[in-house]
Amino acid sequence: MLRPIRKTDCAAALNATQKMIQGFSLWLCKPKSSGATLNKAKIDRLMQTPYESLWLWNFLNSTKEGKTHLERAQHLADLPTDKKRHLKKWIIASTNVEAYFDLIPTGKKIPITLPFAQYTDGDIHWKNLKDLMEAFYIKGLKEGLAYQPNGTAATNKKEALNYHAFRDSFIALHQKDRHEYAREICVICNGELRNVSVDHWIAKAAYPLLSVCANNLVPICSECNQSPNKGAKSVHTDGSFEDWFHPHLRHPDGTLNITYEPTKFGVVLTSTRPSDTKRVENLNTLFNLEQRWTREFKGEYRKLYNSILTRHRKTGQELTLKALCQQIDFWADGLTIGQPHFEVHKALADSLRDANRLMVWHTDLIKEL
Repeated sequence: MLRPIRKTDCAAALNATQKMIQGFSLWLCKPKSSGATLNKAKIDRLMQTPYESLWLWNFLNSTKEGKTHLERAQHLADLPTDKKRHLKKWIIASTNVEAYFDLIPTGKKIPITLPFAQYTDGDIHWKNLKDLMEAFYIKGLKEGLAYQPNGTAATNKKEALNYHAFRDSFIALHQKDRHEYAREICVICNGELRNVSVDHWIAKAAYPLLSVCANNLVPICSECNQSPNKGAKSVHTDGSFEDWFHPHLRHPDGTLNITYEPTKFGVVLTSTRPSDTKRVENLNTLFNLEQRWTREFKGEYRKLYNSILTRHRKTGQELTLKALCQQIDFWADGLTIGQPHFEVHKALADSLRDANRLMVWHTDLIKEL
């Protein structure tokens, strides 16, 4: 999050799908809704265009673990009124993500208990809800939504936004170096974007109605997305987001810095805003950034060290302090913001220009030569 994170234009299709999901799920909660009334004719009336209706009907008739999503929706539509009331309240509270990131703290919290937690058969209802809503991402986005990237209803599958189109457009939007040979950069750690996957900032396993929410999706590198880094960790504290950054709704906006820490010959993450201290701490813990960046810092240090040794062994020239400074300057001046780990390498350059560190480094190199 050292650099701005922006939504792509195709986020409009995700917003339209989110509206579909929320509208459909709230219809399931209506007292008069039932499994018997959930049919193609009802879907036609709920949707605005023929393609939306056809898409949703086909989606509902797809299967997972030998059960159609239509059966899952019918199960929810047949819930008794008291359970529907709890579900409706939970849906509204868990999908209104923007409300939890007001500039002025309001004390609002996202629900941290499941909507059917108080019922003995709650696990059955939750599984039906979870499987149904997660399928909008697992099947819906992967195969193509009902909407074109600009948010208007598609007329065929070729027009529809899918997982790969969303991921690729996001990556392209955030690349400083647009050349085809350039390495892609992760928007979280600023390292190389290897094995990219779309992260659900707020875990879809706990909040499945956010499975295709534009504010909840961010393509990041596999190292950031997997344990022991983010994985399925929470990005709130008992439902409160006050002490947490968010890639879209509470971005640091250029206030974060990677700073050289001489006592451990590594780097630390800092902010120019003292009020963000806890948020910086949580971000670092979430992704283990300082640990990973320090590893990169030391690795690049060793790479440069060996490069200088190799060069002078080949030439046989004396390595003077002036020559060492020139080589460090030459390397540092070649750093570009479009390359992975630019900020970490810049912190390394600053550390090597420190007079004490430079003298120690020069002495070590002379010993090996």
